[in-house]
Amino acid sequence: MSITENIATKLTAIAENVPKVYQSGKNEGIGIGYGDGYRAGLDDGFGDGWMDNETMVVNELEEPVQKVKEYVPDSIEPNRDSVAMIRYIDETIPLVYENGQKSEYDRFWDSMLNNGARTSFLYGFAGQCWTPETFVPKYDLVVTNGNNMFMYTRMQIDLVEHFENIGRTIDFSQNAGWNNTFYQSYFTRVGVIDTRKVNAVMATFGYTIYLKTIDKLILKSDGSQTFTSAFEAARALKNIVIEGVIGNSISFQWSPLSKDSITSIVDALKSTASGKTLTLNEAAVVNAFGSTDAQEWIDLITGKSKDYNGTWTISLMKET
Repeated sequence: MSITENIATKLTAIAENVPKVYQSGKNEGIGIGYGDGYRAGLDDGFGDGWMDNETMVVNELEEPVQKVKEYVPDSIEPNRDSVAMIRYIDETIPLVYENGQKSEYDRFWDSMLNNGARTSFLYGFAGQCWTPETFVPKYDLVVTNGNNMFMYTRMQIDLVEHFENIGRTIDFSQNAGWNNTFYQSYFTRVGVIDTRKVNAVMATFGYTIYLKTIDKLILKSDGSQTFTSAFEAARALKNIVIEGVIGNSISFQWSPLSKDSITSIVDALKSTASGKTLTLNEAAVVNAFGSTDAQEWIDLITGKSKDYNGTWTISLMKET
């Protein structure tokens, strides 16, 4: 095939196939994970309508084709310009694909996050369709309503590390909704969890079977919050730091907590609370302190446990 025929063939191919390449990029930009994930997450009126809005002016398609047509003269001679034209066409195809990806990524996240203004994330990223590859927000997340936000997610990732890797942040300091936020999620680590704007921490970490670390759990200073099923079946939780005061019954009976974590929890118990129970995993206590008769353990609970001049019932349970 002559250079002239080669250029003509490529010109025809790019004119016919660039739209297909661009659409392929768009499809990749959407990603399989957006699917049910966005349908569950767009609670601000976008809903399935987001996928119905296909009336875009795709300037990215017109530009390379137009440039090709302008560049190629009516009569093409096998010269240096012809070789440059072939190279230009070859290099254009992947760029068009990338433009397709970028346009759909931008369009999705601009809608999903209201151009960065969205703060209510009721069911925001719930469901099993999100993946680490598709959960790449275009904007930093500031959460004011985190109820059910990550419920049932199957992303088995360190959430702190993930946000660091994608160059974004997630801020829970203003969150006034902690019900089921991480319920049955697969995260292995979450960062600073500030619950001071809620009265109840309800099932927040329930059935988080892979969650090993909560960097810090910030509670109110008056000990007024309740903890219904907050850590139910959190069977991997080992590391947690408590800031604030625990003034109502709370259970970690399924969690293999470290010594530092157990110490942090006991130290946070409100000394004047009465009729309240702290439930810990017996094996975790034995593993941390050697035995339930160890002096270090007794010293820790003295002044807190009813058995040692305190007001709390400290119950040690076998995992069930």
